[in-house]
Amino acid sequence: LAFGRRGHAAAFGLSLVVMIAALGAIAVAWQASPHAVGGLLAVDGFTLFAQALIIASSLVVVLISFGYLQKRPGEGGEYYFLLVLATLGACILASSSSFVSLFLGLELLSTALFTLIAYRKERASGAQAGFMYLILAGVSSAFLLFGMALAYLDTGSLEVARMTQALATGPLGLLSLAGLGFMAVGIGFKLALVPFHFWTPDIYDAAPAPVTGFIASVSKGAMAVFLVRFFGPAGVAAAGSYALVFAIISGLSMFVGNLLALRESRIKRVLAYSSIAQLGYILIAFVAGGSQAAVTVSFYLVAYFASTLGAFSAITALSGSEGDLDELEQYRSLASRHPGMAAGLTVALFSLAGLPLTAGFMGKFMIFNAGEGAFLWVLAVLLAVNSTISIFYYLRIVSLMYRPREEARHAAPVPGSEAAPDAVSSAASAGGSPGNFSLAALALGITVVVTVLLGILPQPLVSLIRTLVTGN
Repeated sequence: LAFGRRGHAAAFGLSLVVMIAALGAIAVAWQASPHAVGGLLAVDGFTLFAQALIIASSLVVVLISFGYLQKRPGEGGEYYFLLVLATLGACILASSSSFVSLFLGLELLSTALFTLIAYRKERASGAQAGFMYLILAGVSSAFLLFGMALAYLDTGSLEVARMTQALATGPLGLLSLAGLGFMAVGIGFKLALVPFHFWTPDIYDAAPAPVTGFIASVSKGAMAVFLVRFFGPAGVAAAGSYALVFAIISGLSMFVGNLLALRESRIKRVLAYSSIAQLGYILIAFVAGGSQAAVTVSFYLVAYFASTLGAFSAITALSGSEGDLDELEQYRSLASRHPGMAAGLTVALFSLAGLPLTAGFMGKFMIFNAGEGAFLWVLAVLLAVNSTISIFYYLRIVSLMYRPREEARHAAPVPGSEAAPDAVSSAASAGGSPGNFSLAALALGITVVVTVLLGILPQPLVSLIRTLVTGN
């Protein structure tokens, strides 16, 4: 369907079938785990859980993409093909047990992503962002490859387990230490951690809203899952002096992400800087290590995926054919026009802020416990401080949505628009097709249910993850 004459609806339907079939295949593979595939992929409970999370999140992106593309010129077959390809790359990355499969999965993901970022041909900024991502992906891959080569020279193997064993049993050789450093640079680019974060806001801002949601969740989450496997139960602490480097990167990512988000006036750029801070929080669990590190990271990824995809589902539903609904002022008085969308977006933002009764709160609580349990008091305090800072810019968006409708009528026009914010956002949402609004609303509803349910009853998922990761 990606080539020749094809229909948008057919490509969308086939993508749904492929995603659902993949989830079914994971359920079948669950009975046969654990085992290895040619020394390249690990198939165990943790891997299958991560792959199920990746595919389910991609399924949400497919849902919100249908109406988004339907309103825009051109066919959508290539888009869905690329999205499925990117999902496959993320699944390979998450299950990699060899540096060979790591590189293959990463390149498959990156190649599909830079095309998806530039998919809207009518926007020059999209083409520029796609080219930027292509260059940065090449640079980060070069660092990764050189680091893998150095590790291979020292250990004589490309198996991730060999490096994990070397980390756990004693001090690394000089070549392995250097290789780990180069790989950390490449991984830092992929996760957009400080000081490798500079590309994030421009890419998020220029990419189509559904693609941005995919990058923020699936793309980064797959690499985080690989890191859990790479460092093993010992965590980053086994890497000796590198543990301090990771701790500093964690603290800087939290502060830089949250402080820069305070000054932004575009919602996708706010979420871009927010994602930098969120990955900084996750690094605390890696630095802490221990048997519960993988459980903590896995639960936090579920909470982060649900919250992020919920926010981008709302943004996609409210975006019109002329462009994404991106300016914060365009969300003024949204609750009076679309109360359901406003409520769903509020839940997503509250979860990202880590407010009680949301999945984000439980995730941050678990990360705080991991840091405190490993006596990482400085990082635990930084987590609490930065969570407080983040509340300000999340609540700023929420307060705009619940302003009285009369304020929007008298507000100044949004820069670059000749209409008042109320008119701009009304036109954007009204310009969407019913299919777009209903499918995106369905996706938003699913993410809201997951976010609230995990905030109230997190224990079943925590127990499931613990069983899959530790076998207990």
